[in-house]
Amino acid sequence: MNTILGIDIFGVIAYENIFPKKENYIVFNKKQVYTGLTWECVEFVRRWYIMNYHMSFEYIENAYDIWNISFVKHMLNNKIYPFISIINTNLCIPHIGDILVYRPTELNPYGHVAIVICIEDIFVYISEQNHGTWENPFFSRIIIPYNDPDVIGWKRIIYTK
Repeated sequence: MNTILGIDIFGVIAYENIFPKKENYIVFNKKQVYTGLTWECVEFVRRWYIMNYHMSFEYIENAYDIWNISFVKHMLNNKIYPFISIINTNLCIPHIGDILVYRPTELNPYGHVAIVICIEDIFVYISEQNHGTWENPFFSRIIIPYNDPDVIGWKRIIYTK
């Protein structure tokens, strides 16, 4: 049985990480679509993008590898959108829907990713899987990105005509 950690304000469910890992799929546009390994952080981010933007990104080996992805693909019209990397500084904050990217550490050698779901001043509310328990049923935690040395930066879709 899958244990639910929370359901973010966009309606995406985060599950407790379980073993053994298996490939997860969701139904999108009447097709089975791969989201990732149960219930890793990348699986959550990809599922979030499919459910909210109808977009996905290529397979990556490690969470921090998302930093090097240069585009996302719209799953209904196959249009390609630039996917830019924004370095974490105190000069800017991420936008709702951006993907926070965490560097690999000794405790987390694969890095980590999370979705920005709300902004209040310098505070960033995120939703994520595979990072402990949720502080609130609607978000996992609140951070100040430039105060977290493990946040490399964030990924953002650039919408073009």
